[in-house]
Amino acid sequence: MSHEWAPNAVAQTIDANIVNGLTEQSFAPQANATRAQATVMIKRLLQHVQFIN
Repeated sequence: MSHEWAPNAVAQTIDANIVNGLTEQSFAPQANATRAQATVMIKRLLQHVQFIN
């Protein structure tokens, strides 16, 4: 399975401040997100698309 789209998609979500790395230098794409992390990402996505304030 090819994942050439992934780096660009991740960069877009980071640029939109929807997803952040674990630290400034680390990003764990294979790690599971906690419920709290998922909630924050959903909130940021909805704010980014101006669905909520």
